Amino acid sequence: MPSFSTSIPEFKLRVEGNCDERGSTEYNLALGQRRADMVKRAMVMLGADATQITAISLGSQRPKALGHSEAERSQNRRSDLLYIGVDTHR
Repeated sequence: MPSFSTSIPEFKLRVEGNCDERGSTEYNLALGQRRADMVKRAMVMLGADATQITAISLGSQRPKALGHSEAERSQNRRSDLLYIGVDTHR
């Protein structure tokens, strides 16, 4: 698998870690960060350049589902990958 850096060196990606609404704000932010970091780590293990990927936590601030059932909460426990553009400062 070619890394982003060899094919598009200025490519930038953001991994956003999300949680359901249970837990304190601090706990959810830490959990979301661990989720995002794990996805970034997996991508790097597969050949991606770590300098091109930013991992952040949104905690429970951006739910995908608004209900309170287990099925709805499970949709909020996720990491999203976002293309954030091209770094033109290199």
